[in-house]
Amino acid sequence: MIVAQLQDELGNILEQVGSLDGSIDSYLPPADDKTFRCVGFIDLYGETIFNSLQSEVLISELRMLLEKAEVKDRQYIEKLIAMTEKVKAGPHLYLRFSGD
Repeated sequence: MIVAQLQDELGNILEQVGSLDGSIDSYLPPADDKTFRCVGFIDLYGETIFNSLQSEVLISELRMLLEKAEVKDRQYIEKLIAMTEKVKAGPHLYLRFSGD
């Protein structure tokens, strides 16, 4: 299960979304899928961090996943989009995905 955290430049957690809210795991494309420039690199078993320069692409790709998502996972993906919007709007903010 992947946990996503909105973090500042010092690694302080400002927001978090976890497995109780749903999942993104089953919607992730393979890394070689050229349709997804960001989402395809989310590591199910490691750490993946996105910054403001990547946020616009990430938001677009998360919206594509949201269209395919089951009802139980929509809240999770919607929260990811909201956190990524904050990364886009604010300096020195990052979205960290931690797999298990």
